[in-house]
Amino acid sequence: PGGSLAHSADDPICWAKPPGFANYREPLLNFGITNSPPLLVSPENAPSLGINAFLYFEEDEGLSLLWYSILQDEVEDINDLHRTLISPLVKKITYIYWDERFETWEEEDSPQKDEGEDQYVLPRFIKLFFEYEGETKERTLTIPIPSKSALIF
Repeated sequence: PGGSLAHSADDPICWAKPPGFANYREPLLNFGITNSPPLLVSPENAPSLGINAFLYFEEDEGLSLLWYSILQDEVEDINDLHRTLISPLVKKITYIYWDERFETWEEEDSPQKDEGEDQYVLPRFIKLFFEYEGETKERTLTIPIPSKSALIF
């Protein structure tokens, strides 16, 4: 391609199942982190050159990251992953999609499958519902849309 295009990483966020995740379960939002934040420290205290992370939600436990270092030797089972709690106050997650047919936003409780396909569609946003002492707060997070190239001006 010409010099005016810059290529991005392939699918910076996608749907994927962690190693050892049960086949009947829906995939999780998956992304990589090149510089490991101090929050994600492995018990071995080994330096981390990159992290493969999955956004993991359980109603009774809240929102967590399941993750592993790209330097880990064995990552074949769910028990090989580290788990870092983000917030026990997250009680619900919804996925927000743009419906091109009706030109409206749709809010779903579970990931949406592509019609006629066996793949899941990446939402445009996710909405987190936090609950504490009877009060509920909502926060909406943007999911960046993967782009294979971008113009540089």
